[in-house]
Amino acid sequence: EPANPIQISVIICAYNEAPRIDTVLRAATGHPALSEIIVVNDGSTDGSDALMRDFLARRSIFNGIKVRYFYKNNEGKGMALNHGIEQSEGDIIISIDGDCALTPTTIENFVKPFADPKIYAAVGNVKIGKTDTIVETVQSLEFLFSFYFKKAESVLGAIYIIGGAAGAFRRKVFEILGPYDHSNITEDIDLSVRVQKAGFGIVYVDDAIVYTEGAQKLLPLAKQRTRWRRGWFQTFANNPGMIFSAALKVV
Repeated sequence: EPANPIQISVIICAYNEAPRIDTVLRAATGHPALSEIIVVNDGSTDGSDALMRDFLARRSIFNGIKVRYFYKNNEGKGMALNHGIEQSEGDIIISIDGDCALTPTTIENFVKPFADPKIYAAVGNVKIGKTDTIVETVQSLEFLFSFYFKKAESVLGAIYIIGGAAGAFRRKVFEILGPYDHSNITEDIDLSVRVQKAGFGIVYVDDAIVYTEGAQKLLPLAKQRTRWRRGWFQTFANNPGMIFSAALKVV
């Protein structure tokens, strides 16, 4: 008998993303094996809850794909992701931020590497979608070089971060390692290190492109980068053996 097809769940976490949530929702419907889209609204106050409820009142099936929506109190992205994972049914779970934009083939390209049973997680190619300001242009260049080096790191066996804005996992990852650690200020860094510590295969997918919004001003950018650095220290304080570990590799 032929094997059952792989089922895919896309989880969209949103916080005050009313102008963009409809766009990412429509763009996510780009793969025939996609079984469901789960939108988790993390306590938004901008009208996105009403927008989603109106959307679902008109159709809960969009382009043949089931759309499920959950509104919860604001507890942070880690808790929102965990809620979406708990509710999901797919074998492959793809997380996308509510302020992102996808290409028509993003989902399809994300799924391809999982044909290899050794691959347990995939890193997408995040690009800055708008470069109207100097700060946005600098971030665009930063992301460009960052993901260029990530491609090299994939070959060398040194991928670190499976970002929440563009990451894909086998469900087994969460069954074996548990959920995101919502107590960590950078829950994606923490999970990435745990995935690599377990020896699971990770691959960088250059053509799984996700466009995100960059910080438009210097102060928000500085706060974001400070949070990332604190998250690194917090993660490696909890996993001191991983700083120079040979387990940080792609299988």
